[in-house]
Amino acid sequence: MDACGKEISGYLRIGNRDIYVTFHEPAGRARGLGLVLLSPFGEERKCAYRTMVRLARAGAASGLAAVRFDYGGTGESTGDHGKTGLSDWLREAAAVSRSLRDRFDLEHVAAAGVRLGANLAVRLSALEELDAAVLIEPLLTGVGYLGELQRRKQIKEMMGGGKARTTATDIRALWRDGECVDFDGFDIGPGLAAELETLTLEADLAQLPATCRCLLLRIGALKGFPTNWKPVVQRLERSPGNEARILREKPFWGQIEYFETDQVQDAVLEFFQGVTVH
Repeated sequence: MDACGKEISGYLRIGNRDIYVTFHEPAGRARGLGLVLLSPFGEERKCAYRTMVRLARAGAASGLAAVRFDYGGTGESTGDHGKTGLSDWLREAAAVSRSLRDRFDLEHVAAAGVRLGANLAVRLSALEELDAAVLIEPLLTGVGYLGELQRRKQIKEMMGGGKARTTATDIRALWRDGECVDFDGFDIGPGLAAELETLTLEADLAQLPATCRCLLLRIGALKGFPTNWKPVVQRLERSPGNEARILREKPFWGQIEYFETDQVQDAVLEFFQGVTVH
């Protein structure tokens, strides 16, 4: 790997893919805690990229060892995007987490993710028994997320004039036939679609170890958590040390123009100040 200051980028061979990673060495006095960052999916990843980099650098500046990586089939990592799924990305995240532990000789690791990356952070925390998880605007359900993607696709089709050309029936027919569907230039194959349809945040939170602290951040002009989010918030609040907060900020994962926010990284780093490692 080639080093550039305190950021070291290169590839890890995980399974049959080369996964592109960037390690952020902790500055000053290391806190003994590592942070795995998990990006959103597709177009949202592009919009959130700057925020993820700034969060990793801010974490390193505060003494956290951090790592960012591209899921298989995305970014600089190898693999066929249309043939990847949540289970593949979770295995990669687990391998990256273990590599972070080994590289910096860490006993304690946390995960932080945005949107779909937040849901993966929950599953990673359960699988690897991590110390903490930060969930930034996670998906309540994968079914709802697929619906979002479908509506965006239809809106873009209508922007050229006329009606949307692709219906939900068309999309499901393609998946049944083993075909991929293009969403904003990112293919979703039948495997990923099937895994998303089983994704529920509340069920995944139930799998977290009792020792894993959790911060849930929702972002937007919300006065409170909507009714359908109450079961998730109530589940979190049953365990001491967990938090559910709303930040009044722009949804950075959907901003096309250049955009930076300090609120997110400040909230995340403040939370980690309370995560005690021994």
